Amino acid sequence: MKDNTQEQEKRVTFLQYLNTVLLSVISIVLIFLCNAVIVVKENQEKAAVEVATMKTKLDVNIGTTANLENRVRTIEFNNTEVLKNWVDQNYVRKSQ
Repeated sequence: MKDNTQEQEKRVTFLQYLNTVLLSVISIVLIFLCNAVIVVKENQEKAAVEVATMKTKLDVNIGTTANLENRVRTIEFNNTEVLKNWVDQNYVRKSQ
């Protein structure tokens, strides 16, 4: 009977050590995972800021391009004759 009790105590002690080791390993893995999640979150926040900046620049460039396009159309419309005369004076037409 005493031998059986000692065997059970050894088994319980071994299981306690095993449990402690497993909990330690799980804790270390969780710490690494938490750090990885934090890094990913920070990178996502930086990317979101960059995307917002690029979107703002894109909107400004679209507005500027539209404004320039309107200005060119207005100049072309108001100065069609002047442009035609300038082309006629500065470019030699090929004979056909």
